[in-house]
Amino acid sequence: MYDLEGFSRFFNQPDVQDYVPVFLNHVSEAMGRCLFGGDDYWMNDKVKQLPLSFRVVHEKFTGDGALYIR
Repeated sequence: MYDLEGFSRFFNQPDVQDYVPVFLNHVSEAMGRCLFGGDDYWMNDKVKQLPLSFRVVHEKFTGDGALYIR
């Protein structure tokens, strides 16, 4: 499980519908690559991130984070 600290304050900004979905998708994508493997796009040279050794059977978006069940 992860939760974004200070998200409520961040969400109370003007025009949130323009940038919050993009931000949350970016965070979700980064967490997915940490858990499930893939290219680390935040690194200068493309480094392969290896998946963790467990299998996730369910993921649930919680609004300002996510819950993964293995």
